[in-house]
Amino acid sequence: MNRWIRMVGFALAGVFLLVAAWPSACPVASAQAKADEGEVLKKELVTLQGCWKEVSREEMGRDLPDAKKSLLVVEGDKFSVKDGDATIIKGTFNLDASKSPKAIDLKITECMNPNFNGQVWYGIYELDKNSFKWSLSWPGEKSRPKEFATTKETKHTLSTFQKEKG
Repeated sequence: MNRWIRMVGFALAGVFLLVAAWPSACPVASAQAKADEGEVLKKELVTLQGCWKEVSREEMGRDLPDAKKSLLVVEGDKFSVKDGDATIIKGTFNLDASKSPKAIDLKITECMNPNFNGQVWYGIYELDKNSFKWSLSWPGEKSRPKEFATTKETKHTLSTFQKEKG
């Protein structure tokens, strides 16, 4: 029995050492993976630039029809949400395309509700050439949504946008 325990212990120690040494043992592969992630992120950022018309929004499992008036404007790493001529919210964002689902963090710099200024909203996103979807945690929530759906129990908002032509 003791021999069996020692063999299992040695096997586990070997696996641990292999896993711990892997990134340093393959610096070229690790550097290439980081470079690939950087390229994906650059492409995502370029695709996201411009004006996006909100076509749907839901919270707590309910559709919010007034959302169809909102416009998301993205310039560099800055965003603003407008309703007609009024700017509702402004801030900066960070993307992490290496996560699954992809992650987005919004830092609010200006808002019609001053209580939101300085807050970070955590979210997930999907992006293609003409469609953008995000699911954002409610203000003050520290957890990131895990899926693109809302229910009565979830404390996040799901929005879908279409790229404006022009």
